[in-house]
Amino acid sequence: MEEPGCSGTTAPLPTRLWASVLVITLSSLLIGWAVEQLNALTGDPTQPGALVLNTFEVSLATTMLYVTSLPAALLTKTPMERWGRRAVVLGADLFFIAGGALTASDARHPPLLIYVGRGLIGIGVGTSLTVVPTLLSEIAPPSHRGRIGFVHTVMMTTGLVVCALVSLVFVDGKLPGGWRAANASFALPALVQ
Repeated sequence: MEEPGCSGTTAPLPTRLWASVLVITLSSLLIGWAVEQLNALTGDPTQPGALVLNTFEVSLATTMLYVTSLPAALLTKTPMERWGRRAVVLGADLFFIAGGALTASDARHPPLLIYVGRGLIGIGVGTSLTVVPTLLSEIAPPSHRGRIGFVHTVMMTTGLVVCALVSLVFVDGKLPGGWRAANASFALPALVQ
């Protein structure tokens, strides 16, 4: 079924708009990466410098992401209206960067910095889950909304894959302390944005 006002043929989108969509959806990539992060980064505990977390610690770190993402998603409307969508995307990046830095720090037992870092990443995730689709729908011409909205989902899935590949190189590649480099690399897309 065609969208109202669509003739079935669409003109190509300007390169600048596609570039904007890709930069905006780097936040979507980080959402997928954040969800996969702990699964991919807990490697072989016999390796020197490995991230060793017990089941409870992994569960708590995972929970921190979700517990903080829900209120962030619910509370994002006011900052979007007050400061604009772009500013909120950049604000979410600050949470991704700070969270990535903390999760890359030394993992003592209990790994408090990992918990705090995952909580900060959760704020970035919740904020991005709200602001990215809103911003994409606002910049998309009506005839391209489905195509542009689809990029959000594809980038979240790409984030899962990127996290797995980063883990393969840094953690499964048996680099001592590779989990730190893998966690620190999480901040790179946010810095690019």
